Amino acid sequence: MLSYASSLNNNELNLFTDEFRSPIFGDDLAMAILELADTEYRGLINIAGPKAINRYDLGCRIAKYFGLKTDLLRPVEAKELNLNRPLNCTLESSKATNILSTLIKPISKTFT
Repeated sequence: MLSYASSLNNNELNLFTDEFRSPIFGDDLAMAILELADTEYRGLINIAGPKAINRYDLGCRIAKYFGLKTDLLRPVEAKELNLNRPLNCTLESSKATNILSTLIKPISKTFT
C-alpha cells in the first residue's frame, strides 16, 4: 500500500504523472465478477474503473484516505527516469458496462 514502509521511514516515493490506469475498488470488482458468473457470457472482458487516473493522483488519494503523509509522494514523469514503457495502461471496459448492472464507482467516489 503506497509502500507504507516508505511513509514510515520518511522516504520519498516517485509516482508518475504521465502514466494512467483504470483502477477499480476491490469490492466493486468482486461484485462484478459474481454477477458475471451468473450470466451466459463467455470470452474475454475487461472490468475496470470508469475513469483514468495517473499514478501520482491515485497515490495522493489513497494516502489521504489512510491518513498518510502526501508530502513524501514525488510527482515525476517516466521520461525523467529514462523509462521506456507504455504510459496509457487504461482498460476499455464498455462491454462489461453494457452486460453488468453492478455500479463500478470511479476512484474519486471510493477514496474521498
